[in-house]
Amino acid sequence: MSDNYTPPFSMTEEIMNMVIEIGELVGQITAHNNLSTSPKLRRENRIKTIYSSLAIEQNTLTLNQVTDVLDGKRVLAPPAEIREVKNAYEAYEELQKLNMYSVDDLLKAHKLMTDGLVKESGVFRSGNAGVYTGEHILIHAGSPANYVPSLIQELFAWLKTSNMHPLVKSCIFHYEFEFIHPFADGNGRTGRLWHTLILQNWKEFFAWLPVETMIHENQEAYYKAINESNNAGESTIFVAFMLNIICDMLKEIVATQNSNNDVGINVGIILEEKILLLLKDNPKITANQLAEMLKVTNMKLKNFLIVVNDIETSKSFYQELFGLRVLNDFDKNVILTEGLVLQEKKLWEKYTEKQVTFSGNDAELYFEENDMDAFLEKLNQSQWKIEYVNPLEEGEGGQRVIRLYDPDKHVIEVKEAL
Repeated sequence: MSDNYTPPFSMTEEIMNMVIEIGELVGQITAHNNLSTSPKLRRENRIKTIYSSLAIEQNTLTLNQVTDVLDGKRVLAPPAEIREVKNAYEAYEELQKLNMYSVDDLLKAHKLMTDGLVKESGVFRSGNAGVYTGEHILIHAGSPANYVPSLIQELFAWLKTSNMHPLVKSCIFHYEFEFIHPFADGNGRTGRLWHTLILQNWKEFFAWLPVETMIHENQEAYYKAINESNNAGESTIFVAFMLNIICDMLKEIVATQNSNNDVGINVGIILEEKILLLLKDNPKITANQLAEMLKVTNMKLKNFLIVVNDIETSKSFYQELFGLRVLNDFDKNVILTEGLVLQEKKLWEKYTEKQVTFSGNDAELYFEENDMDAFLEKLNQSQWKIEYVNPLEEGEGGQRVIRLYDPDKHVIEVKEAL
């Protein structure tokens, strides 16, 4: 590695689409906000996190036993496994206080996680080590011990300076951390903790999500993704795998929220009665499962995309004139509020293998404006050289309407709201 080290990774359309989908799911969960406000739910998820992360490492305690240990009850189990549970709980309780860019905090977290369990607790390993499956099959030999401190310093420097989306960055860090394998033991537990820490710094409720549970349930695929990324010489496969399980987890949460709040709304009394019967028989059924059983489609339009010549120009145009805000900026692909996605021409042509032609005049973006006079004044005073499709006119019902082009000749209609 060098001072400007960048982990090998290739952004794919699949990964970009998953980041977009996860961003939308996060918005729905954030609005619901139960994860941040319910102490009971937070504790339940924290216990699931600890149980799953330790189970991946062959800890044999059941979920109920882990709960009993943390409740101070007596549990008949190997003392080392009980100590692992208590240590992990202490480490996750410190999550809010850890600095994700600090190597010292990483060592502190490892100390909490492994205290009393390994000789080299809270320090980098002095000997060689490797990644093994549950069947003790070597997947990857860690970096030579004498290189570990500098490799970790460079990985943390990249983490701090990279402009990559936190969802992608957290997965890359997770893979690179396991690849280096900096500790004699506890690498998996500490790496998954740090993955959660990075996500928590993006959206706070990730501190309470049991991502480790999804990894545990897909443990074979988890190790397979690591191995395939090792063979490929980059983290892309692992990143796609992790984003997929995060996306699945968030879908389950959103579906549960919806089933608790508004499943059955606007679908008719008969359908509502069927839903209630199904929920009575199976209270844990998800909205997606309900839709499948009732033959109700759960497909909905998520976004609409327009291709642009220059992403920065178009972004400024829609921000300044239409008040749209940037939700996610992926350099060549930008998601704005109201569902509008801008994608740079070169990237779109690369994906579709088709040439883009502008000025088709065969589609439009439709906006409604409450204060038409103020909007017209904004157009007149703006820096943009506006080209109009149609002049201002009055439609049926007395609503004024105007059509104009954006910088790439996409038609925009703005109509006065009723």
